[in-house]
Amino acid sequence: MSSGPPPDIDPAYAAETNFPRMMAINGTFHGIAIIFLALRIYVRSCLLKSFGIDDVVMIMAWLFLFGGGMVTQIIAGTHGALGRHADAVTVEEMEMYGMMSFVQGVCMTVTSICLLKFSIALSLLRLNNTNKWYKWILWGLMAFIFCYMIMGWVSLLAFCKPVEAHWDKEVFKTATCYPRETANLFASLNTAFNIFTDVAFATIPIPMLWSLQTKLRVRIYLIAIFNLGYIAVGIGIVKLIFQLVTRGDPDKTFNNWIQFFGLLQQNVGMITACAPMLKPLVARTLKLQTSYASPTGPSGYGNRQRPSAAGYIREETSGFEMSKLQGGVSDPYHTTVKGGISDDGSETSILAENLQHRVMKHTEITVEESSPRNRS
Repeated sequence: MSSGPPPDIDPAYAAETNFPRMMAINGTFHGIAIIFLALRIYVRSCLLKSFGIDDVVMIMAWLFLFGGGMVTQIIAGTHGALGRHADAVTVEEMEMYGMMSFVQGVCMTVTSICLLKFSIALSLLRLNNTNKWYKWILWGLMAFIFCYMIMGWVSLLAFCKPVEAHWDKEVFKTATCYPRETANLFASLNTAFNIFTDVAFATIPIPMLWSLQTKLRVRIYLIAIFNLGYIAVGIGIVKLIFQLVTRGDPDKTFNNWIQFFGLLQQNVGMITACAPMLKPLVARTLKLQTSYASPTGPSGYGNRQRPSAAGYIREETSGFEMSKLQGGVSDPYHTTVKGGISDDGSETSILAENLQHRVMKHTEITVEESSPRNRS
């Protein structure tokens, strides 16, 4: 039997809700995240032909974000107390809110965020896998993330026995739980660790990107794109402040700032993590074309190709360049001469593998030969 709010509650007060605002903001950013993820998959799988484990992990991070973040928020707002005053909802609505908050904590706040960071680290390893210290730092960060992911799971799942005590007040009365202050401490530590790793992943690539022997425009673009991660850092700091100052708020369901900013941080984090992979889509418009150090033939001197039926030619490089044939030439050849070492699908070749000296200059020579078709 449902127990309603106290009968003396003002109907206007009971009807107040922040849920539409929460959904409008996070729903918008989640939609953008889906678009960026779809474009990333398209670029990696169709254009660059370099779909890798980092992309698989990113998809997994999105699945936990969608199911454990967005879906739970919708259920908590439509069938629970999310966005409404805590003293103006039923017991059942409060229990639904508590249950969805628990699921969101396990699936989104811990699992999705950590998978996102694993994906970022794996992508950075693909960017440069030759520098020993660079690799050690990234693998060390991944080990650190794995440890605090386990800590997050344990702190949530072992907080109370049985688990139902997280949302059921009647079960909580007889449950065995560790102090609420301890749970709050673990939650704040998890947010602080996320901020630290966000700063690390946004900062680590900068020295290498700046030292690239390529256009200044390209270097600035790449650094700016990677520095978008600082937006997630800022959101994480705001979330941590609310964790420290709003704990124990009797009306936490009305604004629900902690979970709101946690979900926003993950949506923005996914957008900024996918943005660097979209360079091939904007390179021509922003004049970001660069020479890729990669052999294109068995001897490293080039590869001759006939055009496709549509009149386009694909260069065998880590990128995907297309050039439209001019003047109706029917039997052209396209020869590309490049030197160096393949960068294994990364967006920009930074260091040559197994070489003492760095590649200081990239040269690209394109030779096009055409001959009229023999007429009968």
